[in-house]
Amino acid sequence: MVKYCPNCGEKHMDDAKFCKKCGATFKGNAQAAGVPEPPVYEKSYTGHIIVGYILDIIFPLLGLILGIYLMTRKDSETANTKESMC
Repeated sequence: MVKYCPNCGEKHMDDAKFCKKCGATFKGNAQAAGVPEPPVYEKSYTGHIIVGYILDIIFPLLGLILGIYLMTRKDSETANTKESMC
């Protein structure tokens, strides 16, 4: 893509920082080439936040249920003793 000097209208490459003809500096954006910048849209993360809250509730509940299950199971003799935790 080619950009034009805002001062004299000379044609330049995109990576040019100064005009070869008049020495004017380029801002380095599309506005310096006379092309309007596209509007900036802010991205909404509402769905991500809601999913995060749901997962924050589900995972501790699963851990609690698993812990209760392991503490109350009858198949192991040492499951309920404090010595098995050390």
